[in-house]
Amino acid sequence: MRKLTVLAAFVALAAVCAGSAMGSIAISVDVSKPIGVFNPLCRDFAQGGESADPEYLKPLIRPMRALKPRLIRFDHVMNHFAKASVKDGRVTVDFSALDTQLDIIRAMGAQPLMCIAFNPAILGETTSPPNDLKVWEDLVYRLVKHVNGERKLGVEYWEIWNEPNLNVFWKGSLAQFLELYRVTEKAVLGADPSVKFGGAGFYSLPADWARAMMEHAKTNKLRMDFISWHDYSGGGRAIGGDVANARAWMKQLGLNSEIIIDEWNHDAKLNPGNDNHNAAVHIANMLCTMAELGVDHAPFFEIKDGSGEKRYWGRWGLFTADHHPKASYYAFLGFANMAGSRLSFSVSRKLPGDEVVAKAKAPIGGMAVGAGKRFDVVLYNTSKKQDETVDLVVSGLRKSAVAARVFLIDESHSNPALTGRDAGLEQVDKQTLLPKNGTARIKVWLPKRSVAFVLWSAA
Repeated sequence: MRKLTVLAAFVALAAVCAGSAMGSIAISVDVSKPIGVFNPLCRDFAQGGESADPEYLKPLIRPMRALKPRLIRFDHVMNHFAKASVKDGRVTVDFSALDTQLDIIRAMGAQPLMCIAFNPAILGETTSPPNDLKVWEDLVYRLVKHVNGERKLGVEYWEIWNEPNLNVFWKGSLAQFLELYRVTEKAVLGADPSVKFGGAGFYSLPADWARAMMEHAKTNKLRMDFISWHDYSGGGRAIGGDVANARAWMKQLGLNSEIIIDEWNHDAKLNPGNDNHNAAVHIANMLCTMAELGVDHAPFFEIKDGSGEKRYWGRWGLFTADHHPKASYYAFLGFANMAGSRLSFSVSRKLPGDEVVAKAKAPIGGMAVGAGKRFDVVLYNTSKKQDETVDLVVSGLRKSAVAARVFLIDESHSNPALTGRDAGLEQVDKQTLLPKNGTARIKVWLPKRSVAFVLWSAA
């Protein structure tokens, strides 16, 4: 307890020093002014083809449950998990590996988003178009019937392929992909017309492929319940243009599809930042930005690293291959209990002498979410050079005292890859505040490249 008190005093002192030198960021939250329903994008995750072992994620059931996941996307369904083979001239399918994968996802508390990829060996090379579309159609039909018919799992989202606009994942043409879309849509909806079908998990949002898919669906009266793509643009604001383009194209064609960003992370390449606080900052930035953009689902890529020569090797997981959590896991843990409505949230820079400049140009962002006596504020600093002090002013409070707990992810906190300790989401301050005229305020120190969670509750 004494260690926490000393740390809190240090943080407070650092905040005062930073503020006296350059002013501070003023952030206003009004808990009496909800601005919309909070869509918990922070509860969507993904897993790639790191392993064909259906029990690969089993050791992570308990820590993943703490994140309260609602949707987990996984690909390689057709070549890793639904084992198709030919015996005596007949095609048979062994669903036991798939069932294990599905049971683990459900044990985490989530539903799967089924990415129908890649090609099973009986139909050719993994990333080539199936050499017999009738057999492919039959396999997909049997897949959906098994999951939603025989097992009655009610899986809602079914996606065709993964990054077909990259040659490494699809060696066919655009025309061949569109034909695969048509055949797969027929099979999925033939087995269960109540589900949602779409695609195609594009890398970025390629105008030629995405528009062609939309036009193909419209012209041929095919369902496209959602459009999905992957974002590794490096900054939350960059995604806005893609979302605007997708909506504009849908409007032109009279479509009303959901938008799913079903892979995203700090960097698509191997990068030390994927293992440390830089990923956590990107996560906070993206989740806040996508909430503003009205994205429907956003599975973060990914849950668990593949094996490497060392524990941290720049991979994308929330966990290392040997199940150690990273800063990115703690970022999602900070978001996990957010519920209710998004609350009024505004940023300005407060300069020495109390002059306030509206629409601060500082690299600070965040979001406030809550209901009743509980609300949470997330703040992030994307600057690579500048520490900031946030003067957080909360209005619309009742007269009773409130407790504010501050948790921090930065170079030195909640960052196992750099600190060498798995200390959880680390608390750096706790204050009990008595609102005056319904308003309370607290200073929050935001070092460069950091995320802070300020959890408010009745004292």
